[in-house]
Amino acid sequence: MAVRAVGVPQAVRMINLKKAEKILIVCLIAEVVFEVLLFFFYELGAGAFAAVRGFASAAGRMGIFVFSYQIGQEKLKPLMKGLFLCLLSIILIQETASLVLATVIPTIGLAIAGYVLGSGKIPWKALISTVSLIGILHAGKYEMRELYLGETSTKERTWTNTPAYFTEWIGFGLKNLGFGTTRQDKKEDISSAKERASLIQLLVRIQSMTPAREPYLQGQSYQFIPSLLIPRFLSPQKARAHTGNMILSLHYGILDEKAIFKTSVAFDLIMEAYANFGFC
Repeated sequence: MAVRAVGVPQAVRMINLKKAEKILIVCLIAEVVFEVLLFFFYELGAGAFAAVRGFASAAGRMGIFVFSYQIGQEKLKPLMKGLFLCLLSIILIQETASLVLATVIPTIGLAIAGYVLGSGKIPWKALISTVSLIGILHAGKYEMRELYLGETSTKERTWTNTPAYFTEWIGFGLKNLGFGTTRQDKKEDISSAKERASLIQLLVRIQSMTPAREPYLQGQSYQFIPSLLIPRFLSPQKARAHTGNMILSLHYGILDEKAIFKTSVAFDLIMEAYANFGFC
């Protein structure tokens, strides 16, 4: 859309490395504080939550990438390296403990990407270990959500029981990993790790049900998108960012009206397009 080519800038502004490290550590601390506040005071106002999360997450991610890059180049001092790894561990533990693995995977990916770019090497051992652990946790998150987030949940996670919390989670994951079992009481499938890693079954489900059992949505999941461009302080009652996701989950009977506020299903663009209009 540009009429003419943009010239290469002759100079750019940069932050002194020593000052940058202090700023980035503060950014990481800000995200840790946010995660702690999220644990104790989850019920924030929608607008305040989005604003705080946006600042804390963006600042923290910037710090994670830069420090990981510096570790890869072996330019980070031992004290700063230890502090960074400590803060990163707290962030990863808190994000993982939320039972929404979609939030922790990008954080891990960003740290690994920074290290690879800095060192020019792929940390295969750490990468394989991380992927294996995520696979185990992914396989056991259903039972954990039933125990800690479900309507009949009987347990509550605290800082003191975090080790037992993850031990229990890993136990469920190891039990379910590689074995597709069925809960007879609610007739809900607990799929294997291989099935959970794929979205094909969701696409097949949508194609088989539409329009034979469920009508096309005719754009219902898209109609909220324009309103999302308006800041929430100007439109406090605007739709949630995942409203389209919620509509699809309800329409195909994957989640009920209460579960859609606790669980997010990974519908991609192709699935949503087919659910609305089919083949065009």
